[in-house]
Amino acid sequence: MEMLFREMHGAVSQSCLAVRDAIRRERDQLNPEIAFYEKMKNRIATVHIGSSIKLDVGGTVFRTSKSTLTKEPGSMLAAMFSGSIPPGRQDEDGTYFIDRSGKHFGTILNYLRTGVFIQPYDPVSVEELKVELDYYGILSKLYPQAVFVFSDSHDNNGLFYWIGCSMGSLPYTDPASKPNLVTVENGFHQAPSILIGHPTFGRDTPGVCGDAKGKSFTVKFTIKTWFFQPNYYTMSFSGKCVSSWTLYGSCDNGTTWENLSEILNITPNTSSCGSWPITTSHKFNQFRVTPAPMDTCFHAYGLELYGSLSS
Repeated sequence: MEMLFREMHGAVSQSCLAVRDAIRRERDQLNPEIAFYEKMKNRIATVHIGSSIKLDVGGTVFRTSKSTLTKEPGSMLAAMFSGSIPPGRQDEDGTYFIDRSGKHFGTILNYLRTGVFIQPYDPVSVEELKVELDYYGILSKLYPQAVFVFSDSHDNNGLFYWIGCSMGSLPYTDPASKPNLVTVENGFHQAPSILIGHPTFGRDTPGVCGDAKGKSFTVKFTIKTWFFQPNYYTMSFSGKCVSSWTLYGSCDNGTTWENLSEILNITPNTSSCGSWPITTSHKFNQFRVTPAPMDTCFHAYGLELYGSLSS
C-alpha cells in the first residue's frame, strides 16, 4: 500500500510540475501581448475623437485637443480653453484665430503634446521662438532665469524646494514626484523622495549602513534647456556612523563629471544637516552623489542646491 501511495504521489507531483511548466510557457507567450496591449491602450488614450479644436495661427491652421492646449497651467492657451477667460469668437467653421506668427507654433504644440521640448539649432529661430513662448506664457519654464540664495541648512530657498513647489506656483510636494521637471535615478533601495529636497521629505533622514557601497544617485533636469551653476549645497547625514560622499556635476548629459565637493569622515553625535560652498564656473544639467570612496558606506541624503538656473 505504501509503495502504491508513493507511486501515486510521484505521478501527481510530475503532473503538477507539467501543469506549472505549461502555465509558465503560456505566461511567457502572453507577456509581450499584454505589454503591446498596454502600449496601444496608452496611445489610444491620447486620441480625442470628436473633440478637436481648430486654430488658425497667422494663416497656418493647426488641429489639436483641449487637453493639449490646457496642459501648461498659467499659460495663455490654458486660460483660453479651460474657461478662465473667453477664447474669443470662432469663424463659421469653428476655427479660432490667433494673430501671431505660425512659424514656431508647431514646436510649442508638440511640447504641450509630449512634454519634450526640442530647441531649434538656428540662433535666430531660437530668439523668434522665445518671443512666441513669452506671448503664450511658457517662456519662463523653458528658459528660466532664477537665483537661489542660501540662508541656512533648513531654509526653503533651494532649487529642489522650488521644483517641489512646481516652480513656485503650488504648495510644496516631493520634488522627485515632478518628472516633467526633474528625474532621480536611484541606485539605492531608498525611495527617491528622501534623496533630494525639503526636510519634510528627508533632509534630516540618515542613510542606511552598507546599502550605498558602490552605488550612487543621479538627478537630471527633464527640460533640456535647463542648466544650473551651483555655489552652495546642503546634505543631511547620520549621527550613528561615519558619513562620506562626493558631489559631481555634468554639463554634457552624464558623459563627463566634475568633482564639486568631497566630504570625508563626518562623525557627528546626532543626525544633522550641513552646508558647504561650491566653487565652479560651469553650468550643469545633471548632478550625482556617490560614497567616498565608492566601496564605503554613505549615510547622507536630502540634497539641496543653491545658485543660478538659466538656459
